[in-house]
Amino acid sequence: MEGWIKIHRKILENPIIFKDSDYLAIWIYLLLNATHKEVPALFKGKKIILKPGQLITGRKSISYQLKISESKTYRVINEYKSEHQIEQQTSNHNSLITILNWDKYQQIEQQNEQPVNNQRTTSEQPVNTNKNVKNIKNERNNINKKQKSFEDVFNENHFSDELEKALRDFIDMRKAIKKPMTSRALELLIKSLNKLTNLENEKIAVLNQSIEHSWQTVYPLKEKNNNKKSAVEEWLCG
Repeated sequence: MEGWIKIHRKILENPIIFKDSDYLAIWIYLLLNATHKEVPALFKGKKIILKPGQLITGRKSISYQLKISESKTYRVINEYKSEHQIEQQTSNHNSLITILNWDKYQQIEQQNEQPVNNQRTTSEQPVNTNKNVKNIKNERNNINKKQKSFEDVFNENHFSDELEKALRDFIDMRKAIKKPMTSRALELLIKSLNKLTNLENEKIAVLNQSIEHSWQTVYPLKEKNNNKKSAVEEWLCG
């Protein structure tokens, strides 16, 4: 996710957000990960449209990213909800969070250019209109070319906490061996996992195997020799 957000100075007057550094960090995390436009997403197994100021995330994901305990993250999110800073819908794996008053502080303010525009001649207006159209098209093309973030990929999938942790551990391992992944590489990794097995526990085992051997991708699980029986042992066991 790219771009920028506004942080209004009124945040200094909010006793909840400034309760301590963890409260502030989680609030900034929510602001940075909220969408600024309508985007399709999956929640509770259904296709939805995320509105500006909404995001899909989870307690474990926030805790992992910010290095804040899960219990503290849970308390902070609940307090934001009770103090009407956010609204929250929960599922078994994640939550749909809506930041209240998003439009009030994050909407793009129109620049006060009317006096200047009124002084422009009629002959200049068609030229400026054409430039604006080109700029809008270029901006749309740039947006389409933007790459997803890791969080976008995780939010589009319904992983259990255990499987998501294994995937994040794999990403960290790739960083440690100086072969960092992109979000596109993560999507391809997930496809490879799905081809290898449909069972979640086996996917986790496959990821742990790759992490243990510092492999850059995933392979079928190796069979342990001590689990194999010889032909004679199989015959004796009937």
